[in-house]
Amino acid sequence: MVKQIFITIFLAMSFTDFAMTSDTTENSHLPEYERGYACLKYGDYDLAVEAFEKVIQHAPDFAEAHSGLAYAYSQLGKYSEAVAEYERARILNPELTQVYIGLGYIAYRRGNLDLAIEHYNKAIELQPDLAEAHHNLGLIYAQQGKIAEAFEEQKRAVSADPESAEAHFHLGLLYEKLERWNEAVEHHQQALKWNSVFAEPYYQLARIYMKRKEQELAQQNMEHFRIRKAEADAIATAEEAVFMAEGTAKSDALLSLATVYLKQNKFQEAKVQFQRVLLRDEKRADAYAGLGHVALERNQYHTAIQNYKRALELGMNTAEAHHNLGIALMQESFFDQTFSKSLQMKKIDEAISHFHKAVALDTTPLPPSPLPKGAGGCDKGDEKSAKSFLMLGTLYATQNQFELAKQNFLKVIELEPQDAIAYHSLAYLYGQHDTDLQIAVELAQKATQLAPESALYFNTLSWLLYKQGKWREAETAIKKAIEIDPDNTLYQEGLSEIQKKVRSDDTD
Repeated sequence: MVKQIFITIFLAMSFTDFAMTSDTTENSHLPEYERGYACLKYGDYDLAVEAFEKVIQHAPDFAEAHSGLAYAYSQLGKYSEAVAEYERARILNPELTQVYIGLGYIAYRRGNLDLAIEHYNKAIELQPDLAEAHHNLGLIYAQQGKIAEAFEEQKRAVSADPESAEAHFHLGLLYEKLERWNEAVEHHQQALKWNSVFAEPYYQLARIYMKRKEQELAQQNMEHFRIRKAEADAIATAEEAVFMAEGTAKSDALLSLATVYLKQNKFQEAKVQFQRVLLRDEKRADAYAGLGHVALERNQYHTAIQNYKRALELGMNTAEAHHNLGIALMQESFFDQTFSKSLQMKKIDEAISHFHKAVALDTTPLPPSPLPKGAGGCDKGDEKSAKSFLMLGTLYATQNQFELAKQNFLKVIELEPQDAIAYHSLAYLYGQHDTDLQIAVELAQKATQLAPESALYFNTLSWLLYKQGKWREAETAIKKAIEIDPDNTLYQEGLSEIQKKVRSDDTD
């Protein structure tokens, strides 16, 4: 199995930072050169070819542009064209390390291992700490059965780049071959640490634990392998669709690939795909919305706001876009400590405006009302978005606008009868304003039934019962909150206050 993995996993080849060149002319700042670099970064090799060809027309002696063009050709499988461009780059700059990495990769893919070794050694001569060259040399030596040499090269690769998942993985395989299981486990775990989509290390870990008769660990890692492999397969299918697509269909395929990454919570990878779309069409509103989504997931609220606003400018007038922009504005207003009070209120007002737009655009049929008798209600003719109503209720509550907050929370409950947050929010609102406390208690009880794992909801229920003077019921509720969250000092203090009331009643 170890030998098979060495053979089936291709040599690594990544592009170096072409934009950070030693070239002292204005060439490195040419717009098309920067575009070519971006296309390489995102894997859009056909666009990179176009960009670097334009650079070379303007600056035919720019070695880095020839090297970038060669790399793009190699990734498109055009090895003859790639070699020709690498040779031109080598003539122009014999010390350009990436040239030898590229030539080594092509020699390997053509089956000329000795020539590949020669090129990688030249790269190492120029840059001794080049992890990529050491890693690739290690793979070739392993394929040739030169285990000692492979071992040394992979160790050098890991030393040069401790975050190289591939180098850790292949070093782990070599340790397996030597039956040094502890070291193998360590390096496979490092591989998983530095690569969020790597499946194979889990498989190797499962095999090691099976050999060591650690059945539970073996089963756990095999299950992780199956999950990660399924994710990798979904990505591979989407990537194949991107490769096969042409013209405007390429952008659609990239958006589909980004969606696959989003479903797997791989936000950086999704971001790259959205950026690739914009390289092809800078006016794709859905790509900007995607970037906004990624930024929002990462709590980068200002970036999210910029991207969602750009999507709206380009015509994406959807409920989701307005809702998410509202979320970003709301969160920024809450968490950016540099905002003045007036700017914070301006952001909140803007968020409210976008939530209202989301409500106006979204339509969801209303089910029968589940509210406690006398709690109020809203017009059954309304067909609105529950998630936006919830945000509106929250913002109006922070502005102390009781009636508006109440009506929006009521609408959420009518739209989503099982939404525990809405029941709790409305219960808390009533409690804050000391109104309809019995209804508030019923709402809080409903929230605890829908989300019995929430200590917060039981604490709110206890607080409302306390307000009604129902000390023993309040004590029962707060004890439930403490059972769920035993380290919460506020709950402990609340229990102490309630128990004082209980003892006072007993004394009376």
